[in-house]
Amino acid sequence: MTYKIVEEENAHGVLLELSENVTGQDIIEINQKISGCLEYSYQLFNFTNVLSLVISPEELHMIAIQDQSIPSDSKLSKLAIVGSQKKLKGLDKAYNTFSSKWVGRQKGYMSETFTNIDDARNWLAKT
Repeated sequence: MTYKIVEEENAHGVLLELSENVTGQDIIEINQKISGCLEYSYQLFNFTNVLSLVISPEELHMIAIQDQSIPSDSKLSKLAIVGSQKKLKGLDKAYNTFSSKWVGRQKGYMSETFTNIDDARNWLAKT
């Protein structure tokens, strides 16, 4: 897997550009790297250039637990997932369910899936 973490121009969020073959362990490791970024209000995961995405149910569960463990002083409130349903294979829907039940209820955290980055950015810009 290849990835790039880029601070968005508005400095309110971080863009994570993923490519090649991505696994659940890759996402877990990326989450660990950005977990200390308390100043961002959103994360934008772009899976558009991913060739394959393989995440086990256990890894998806761990990713949701990581997000549930966001420090209470973090501004993070939104996560946008960008990619085709063919590539995401329903993993986005499962994550969105986990995040709304576990994380969102406790912290007002929201996640949504989009097929293009412009729609995702429009949603992220809304308060």
